[in-house]
Amino acid sequence: MTKIAAASKSTDAAKTIDIYGLGNALVDFLVEVDDALLGELRLTKGRFHLTDAAHSRKILERITYANVRIAAGGSAANATAMAALLGAKTAFCGKLGDDEYGHLYEQETLAAGAVSKLSTSRELTGHCIVLITPDAERTFAVHYGASTRMGAHDISEDDIRSSRLIHLDGYFLEDEKTREPALHALRLAKKHRTKVSLDLSDAGVVERSKAFFISSIKQHADIVFANEQEAEALTGKKAEEAATELAQWCETAIVKRGVHGSLIARGKELIRVSAVKAHAVDTTGAGDAYAAGFLYGLLKGWPLKDAGELASALAAKVVEQVGARLAPGALDDATFSHKRQSGYSSS
Repeated sequence: MTKIAAASKSTDAAKTIDIYGLGNALVDFLVEVDDALLGELRLTKGRFHLTDAAHSRKILERITYANVRIAAGGSAANATAMAALLGAKTAFCGKLGDDEYGHLYEQETLAAGAVSKLSTSRELTGHCIVLITPDAERTFAVHYGASTRMGAHDISEDDIRSSRLIHLDGYFLEDEKTREPALHALRLAKKHRTKVSLDLSDAGVVERSKAFFISSIKQHADIVFANEQEAEALTGKKAEEAATELAQWCETAIVKRGVHGSLIARGKELIRVSAVKAHAVDTTGAGDAYAAGFLYGLLKGWPLKDAGELASALAAKVVEQVGARLAPGALDDATFSHKRQSGYSSS
């Protein structure tokens, strides 16, 4: 065995965490509403809206708490929790308030099977109000709160060194208050040969910081997830051409197309994955579930199409319920148990 091969084997053995999630730790308030309320609250349907404390309070005053589901959320956190449910060894790093919602958040993180790398600040725990309309579309109103108090000192270099892959979302990378810790983590990943997965998160996020995202992907990302709108906002091209373009900037690019399935591009290879039929109740967390399934398969060494098929199956399972996360045991049925162990195949 050469010295290089021996060093590589030693490095792999030292990586005891499969996926290290990094992002905003937000409590989700999920509520079903009609389209008229979105207009009243001046929220654009299907988009992500940053709100201050006053606007957030106004929205909360207009919803009926009897119909609200409260759960731990945040894009990278959801993906990390789902990967843990599949059987991956995961950890999540975020910032909470020292309050009842922060305590609930940490309990749910541990219940999902992820290792908690959460810390606290004096601010209130951040929250995301998810307004779900009858067509299953969701509109987000987010107040980041304590999550923006994350600093580089909250991210352990040992954790990054010990991780096979870090996963973060566009929200965390774009926001001025969390950009520096995000970039700090990306620099540590490069230093310790830890792969980087980035979910672009929202077309508006991409539009506001297009040049920054292009630069960040080319410098740091190995895997990029985008939906059609995000991919077009970033490249100016439609789905297939956008996927091919993104694959020139990173190792693997995924463009999610909802009911039309997804595209996986690597080099000159373009793989089409069909969507799994589902009765959609709430699309919250579908993209996060897709990312979790794909990354799980990728880290298991599966062919790209198999990883994509598991990702599609997970996304379909999530949209058939209200909320972004599946309960522990939700994937213990014979079909998923077999596919997680041996690789996914729809045939």
